[in-house]
Amino acid sequence: MTEKKGHFEKGKWVEEKEAEAENTAVEMPQKSTGAGKEENKENVDDFDEKIAELKSSVSKNLNDLFGVGKALLTTEKGRNHLAKKMKKAEEKIDKTIEDIAEGFEKAIKK
Repeated sequence: MTEKKGHFEKGKWVEEKEAEAENTAVEMPQKSTGAGKEENKENVDDFDEKIAELKSSVSKNLNDLFGVGKALLTTEKGRNHLAKKMKKAEEKIDKTIEDIAEGFEKAIKK
């Protein structure tokens, strides 16, 4: 995956192409056809904006995830980190199994 150039603007990631289009876009005045239709138009615009933000956020998070995954698997430091985490998980699993076995022993003795 490739990173796209851009910047944060009002808490939203704006890609360079998108930023250029926004700067050159001219808003056309809208003809008022009633409050209900205008309100629906605003809601649709909000959804379009929210969907665009979501797409950008998901894309960025996937890039981050793949980057960390690659670093964990392809570097010595990353592999050491994984080994430590696996060792801790193994110890927790062993402890849980021992606790379950002790619980069964106590239950049988009663």
